[in-house]
Amino acid sequence: MTRAILAALAVVFGAGGLARAEDTSVKGVVTYEGKPVAGTITFHRDNKQFVGSAITEDGKYEIDLLRPGRYKVTVEGKDIPAKYKDAETTPLAIEIRAGKNAGDISLERSEPKRP
Repeated sequence: MTRAILAALAVVFGAGGLARAEDTSVKGVVTYEGKPVAGTITFHRDNKQFVGSAITEDGKYEIDLLRPGRYKVTVEGKDIPAKYKDAETTPLAIEIRAGKNAGDISLERSEPKRP
């Protein structure tokens, strides 16, 4: 009985597994006006699926188990302009390829700075 259960699990995890060969990862640093951002970053697919990660105090993030493809990117954190927080309005996008990807993101103020 135990042997049958182990064989069934081997088929399930071997065939579909937790990670697939085409899955990939991305890591990078998020800055706003040149300074590291702490908060969250989310990668959105066209099919309404998404995956996100915390951004550390030094602006670093890493996301594993992504499928290759194009993603819209949203960033939430202190003082981040609203356009970067919504998948409908964000101007940010990234193309993820197989393997490890670099994903540094530099955000700028929505409106010009006033003296």
